[in-house]
Amino acid sequence: MDVDPWAVVLRHSRWYLLGWSHTAGARRVLRVNKLAAAEPLPEEFMPPAGLDALRTLEEHLSQGWAYPVEVLVDATVRETSYWVPRSMGLLEPADGDRTLIRATTDNPGWYAGRLAAIEASFRVLGGAELQRATAALGRRLMRAAGSAPGASGDVAADGGPGRGQRPR
Repeated sequence: MDVDPWAVVLRHSRWYLLGWSHTAGARRVLRVNKLAAAEPLPEEFMPPAGLDALRTLEEHLSQGWAYPVEVLVDATVRETSYWVPRSMGLLEPADGDRTLIRATTDNPGWYAGRLAAIEASFRVLGGAELQRATAALGRRLMRAAGSAPGASGDVAADGGPGRGQRPR
């Protein structure tokens, strides 16, 4: 892969190479410890003007997973960014003072749990997997509060994280 290396970023004890892949014709993020070899190319390049490498890396990490995420939050982008880190999705202004979160995830149960930390009303618009995981988490929390009939259980049936599983 021929890459213009824009920056090397440390995030959560992992080193990432952020750059432009000429091979893919797109921005790429590569884990440095996964690189087998590197050699310089004769061409010169300049990183994009005003590049915020950490912001770009975190936004990149919120995309490209299996299941779509679309959530409407009844709070401004600024307020929503307090509860939702960039690595969880792109925050876009929506009608009025609301925010649309667009992302993807490999673990809808884990993502639903992170959404529960939002201290404003929100609605999961899509995808179906995240809607199911959010409903299952809601039922589990209602049982935990003694507010819903039924035996206790967990979210395992909807793909929520079990012991030893990595989020995402």
